[in-house]
Amino acid sequence: MVLENETKYEKFVRLGDVRLRRIQEDLRKLGNLSNRRNYDFDEVAVGYLMHHISKEFIVLKQKFNVPLHHNAVVDSLENHVQRHKNKRKPKRA
Repeated sequence: MVLENETKYEKFVRLGDVRLRRIQEDLRKLGNLSNRRNYDFDEVAVGYLMHHISKEFIVLKQKFNVPLHHNAVVDSLENHVQRHKNKRKPKRA
């Protein structure tokens, strides 16, 4: 969905929020596999999952040139966008 007059930054935030929610849901589903009443697993199988999740996370951080130890927290992307917009507005005299 293309929004009229949407800046590149706003598009990044909109798509980022949607994709983040999808990833969070998928991680919760992976977490459901830890239920030993329904699944059997060993340390190797869990290590396999963790290794590949960690590997993709490192690749993602590298694409954004984020230091691997960086863990900045933003309350929400929507609030961050509002602050970003407010910074860009010219001040009236």
